[in-house]
Amino acid sequence: MQMPKRRSPSARVPLWAWVVGAGLLIRLLIVLAVPVFPLVANTWDSNFYHQTASHLASGEGYIFQGKATALFPPGFPAALAVAYRIAGPDPRAGQALNFLASIGVLAAAAWLAAETLGRVAARRTAMLLALDPSQIVMPAFLMSESVCALGLVAGLAALARGLGRGGVLWFPAAAAAGLLAGFARPHAFLLLPAAALAWGWVARRRWRPVWIALAFLLAVDAAALGLWTARNQRALGHPVPISTNGWMNLLLGNNPNARGGRSEPPGGLPDTGDEVRDEALAQARAVAYIQDHPGRVIALLPVKAARLVLPAPISTYRAELRAKLGPAPAVSVLALAQAFHLAAWGLALGFLLRRRPPVGILAAHADPLRGLVAVCLGVWVLGHLPYWGGARYFLPVEALLVLAAAGGWTALEAVRRARP
Repeated sequence: MQMPKRRSPSARVPLWAWVVGAGLLIRLLIVLAVPVFPLVANTWDSNFYHQTASHLASGEGYIFQGKATALFPPGFPAALAVAYRIAGPDPRAGQALNFLASIGVLAAAAWLAAETLGRVAARRTAMLLALDPSQIVMPAFLMSESVCALGLVAGLAALARGLGRGGVLWFPAAAAAGLLAGFARPHAFLLLPAAALAWGWVARRRWRPVWIALAFLLAVDAAALGLWTARNQRALGHPVPISTNGWMNLLLGNNPNARGGRSEPPGGLPDTGDEVRDEALAQARAVAYIQDHPGRVIALLPVKAARLVLPAPISTYRAELRAKLGPAPAVSVLALAQAFHLAAWGLALGFLLRRRPPVGILAAHADPLRGLVAVCLGVWVLGHLPYWGGARYFLPVEALLVLAAAGGWTALEAVRRARP
């Protein structure tokens, strides 16, 4: 009697799992190959994050250069402090944190796709995110975008689960994840409430869960921001709601030297040694320039939008990649990242702008998901227009772009299969 042939273990592993595994391995190798220090060009923020996280981990509080601070939002330094508490104040621990956060982004985006578009789109979302050069490279830098993306995408996935079929118990999880995202990049505070409203509007039914979700989100955000503002009142003598660099960034995008990106104003930024006073001076200069030159400010808006959404997020780090990987590898990585980014935009727009996605291969929540993604991308871009356009600031929502691209890929496949 002939015994049936056993399949090898590798034959049991689907292709998508091999692709995801290979992408994560490349990500790990990049993290190991790119040191955080010495800093180059656009990564000065890493010094702030490293110092404040080190002080938080040692129990000294949120301080920078010996003084209490609110220069940047506290979300990423707090998360980084946990890693430093476990492994010591070593930047490699921060890279490990961002590496794990990027895996969490992949898993959360696949979960969101599974909840709304089905398993096929979820697997394709995971594959695309695993191979996205920006998602691969960004964890190597000690920056806040990966952790912000984790909070944002996980919050949206929990929100979609609750609004779709999971019930209100998912809303506190969504609110907690949204806090992590918002305190890493404050624009994220706007996205989950906007996403809940978009879901309700597109679904046009069951508004009661939407109102409950909004109540959770807004209550948790208000409580957390109130506590943080009270801390800043005690530590800085001023009720700073989030950070003291908001008006600085407004000035960087609105001054006689502005070209749509980060532009130092004539005479430089205020630097009195008092961050609250510096913020007030930046506010006065930025508001005066906007009032005196409204035409030029409006004319720069499309330039800012283009600089935010069109380049691949890691294009901000051209100098860093050249210095730490070498010129030839850096050019290759940047070219692949740009090609991937533009292809993702093409597939995503095809999915978002279709009158109705094909039925069968896509799940019933495809339309609410399209509304959620479109609103989140739109709110993110609009929220950055008063300031300045920087490619890396798109990374927290890039997973949503890739998810929509996976939906476009799945929709095209459905159309192809439907043809005789």
